[in-house]
Amino acid sequence: MAITVGTDGYVTETELAAYAGEVGFTAIAALTPTEQENLIKRATRILDSGYTFKGVITSEAQLLAWPRAGVEDKEGRTIASDAYPPGLKIASYELCEILRANGDPFAAEAEGKVKSTKAGSVSVTFVDSNVASDKAKLKPVTRALAGLYLRAPGRSLPRNRPLLKA
Repeated sequence: MAITVGTDGYVTETELAAYAGEVGFTAIAALTPTEQENLIKRATRILDSGYTFKGVITSEAQLLAWPRAGVEDKEGRTIASDAYPPGLKIASYELCEILRANGDPFAAEAEGKVKSTKAGSVSVTFVDSNVASDKAKLKPVTRALAGLYLRAPGRSLPRNRPLLKA
């Protein structure tokens, strides 16, 4: 089943493959359409749940955080209320590569989980969790979204900032 922009994700498998080819994400280009679709869906869920975006959704019935009304980009240009800004698409592509290469950077539930055990002389190894490293991996995503969000994952909302431009 193909991705429907606005329902399943912010980019299509074709767009992801084209971007991957342009920037050298050769492993993504080699994935099956189903694997690419799954990456896009997961990236979209992370973007929607991890970032607090400016503006408001345009319809109560919409499934995703975008499109939005009342949003300007980092240069102050108004983003059309039916648009998916280029930064959002780039963030989706970059997050797909991060997920493919490293797994889910938000999977905090991995912390404290057992990675391996040993019965003789009892030995337990736990899954590594490096929050600072995971946040560093998200820098390309956060940079792509510059100007579009109020709060990134793990950060507080800025004070005295209106949600909509007056």
